[in-house]
Amino acid sequence: MLTERHNTIPLAVQIAVLLFLFITVITLLDLPINHSESQSLWVVDDTAPMWDVAPRDTLRGIRANVTDMLDRIPETGLPPVYFVVFDTWTMLFGETLFTARLLSVLATVGAIAVIIRVTSHFDRTNSRQQALIIASLLAIFPALTIHIYGVLLLCASIAALALINWCNQPQTTLFHALIYLLSLTITLLIAHVTVPMLLVHGLVAWRAQRLRYWGILFTLSLIIITPIMVIFAPSDTAILTSISALQTAVLAGLTVSLPFIVVVFTVKSRLLLPIFRYGSVGLIATISIVLILNKPDWQSTITEVDNLRDDTTPALSAIDPQSALAYYERQDARLSRGITVDVGWRVFTPDEIDTILNNMRRASSIWVILPEDDPNTAEIPQLLAQTRTSTYSQRFDGLHIQRFDLNG
Repeated sequence: MLTERHNTIPLAVQIAVLLFLFITVITLLDLPINHSESQSLWVVDDTAPMWDVAPRDTLRGIRANVTDMLDRIPETGLPPVYFVVFDTWTMLFGETLFTARLLSVLATVGAIAVIIRVTSHFDRTNSRQQALIIASLLAIFPALTIHIYGVLLLCASIAALALINWCNQPQTTLFHALIYLLSLTITLLIAHVTVPMLLVHGLVAWRAQRLRYWGILFTLSLIIITPIMVIFAPSDTAILTSISALQTAVLAGLTVSLPFIVVVFTVKSRLLLPIFRYGSVGLIATISIVLILNKPDWQSTITEVDNLRDDTTPALSAIDPQSALAYYERQDARLSRGITVDVGWRVFTPDEIDTILNNMRRASSIWVILPEDDPNTAEIPQLLAQTRTSTYSQRFDGLHIQRFDLNG
């Protein structure tokens, strides 16, 4: 008697197709960047030449750039591991947006493969296909974002798999315990704010009657990261950007929870109503796409202002080096070329600002590119408005771009 053979696509092929799709997206779509992405690119920005120079100068350039990177990390309020990985990646493959996103894509696709292994521990029959689809939809944001999330998801997924292996395979307890300790420590050194979300690992250990041993491993991990966190303590500037830090903390917490969310939505799906399960996955995927696409289109704004401004027209600017605008200016300086005075590199007194404006008094037009809520530069537009008329004004991503023309 002949039986019908059910052909399935090997998992490795499906993962390869998923990788191809993500690479196609970052290749074809000219995705803009937001502040967190530009911040990551700023941390690893290389100012010293490393290639096409003498070997001795190459080593000096690498040392200088690594030193700059380590000095900038406290400004982000994040631990150092991701930026060390990202900096190494950009040294080898360049700092283009494509290569920067490629790291996130590779890490996320690798994490999805690990998550499928996690789900197979709970259900070896038909969970792999569902886990692949659900994990792919939930991981859209980490895959297409130039920040900690892709690498964080990979490390958190490896930690989850090692934890489950440690709980289920007593014969290899020490090996999996060491793998878990290492991956958990690296996860915390990418985003220490994920400590509360990682406590779910304790629930897994408790169900396997290994809570006490898990507590020892978790404590060891915290002991290891403490001196590193002291060295890379957040700067006062990073602490002040509390809204951005809160957003990063929430997204990082969801990222490290993703392996267990996929398990709940696949293996434990009988506990959820289908409309809730599929609706939740669809909603998260939609929010991820909106977050990725709904970013300031700085390139269009730069082109517009560049077309309106003559290079001989003076400008006053205060551009945060961590901003998206600063990244685009590093690639192609269009707004900062010509006669431009940087009033953002230190705090200027009112008398100094008045002197700067007096030196420009004969200019028919003056451009200003200033933060909206910066008290150090807030009086500049007010002073210009006393003798000039604003003929161009655009608020964009926290900056106010204006042109002031002489009256009459």
